[in-house]
Amino acid sequence: MASGILSMITRPIKENDILLIDDHPFMQKVVSQLIVSSGFKDVVVVGSGSEALQKLRNTRFKLVITDLEMEPIDGY
Repeated sequence: MASGILSMITRPIKENDILLIDDHPFMQKVVSQLIVSSGFKDVVVVGSGSEALQKLRNTRFKLVITDLEMEPIDGY
């Protein structure tokens, strides 16, 4: 059972399945490069909560990584 869970965690998610939300360009670059270097592909990066809401209306993501402190819409 444990090995099945571990393989689910360590295997790359299908393309276009990760949404990264951060309002700082430096953090967007660092975190997206870290994700890609870990074996994941095609990370969708947006710079605001409102952009994220627009993406989420049109696309389903398996994983969302968000900055919690953004203006005017935060990541909570």
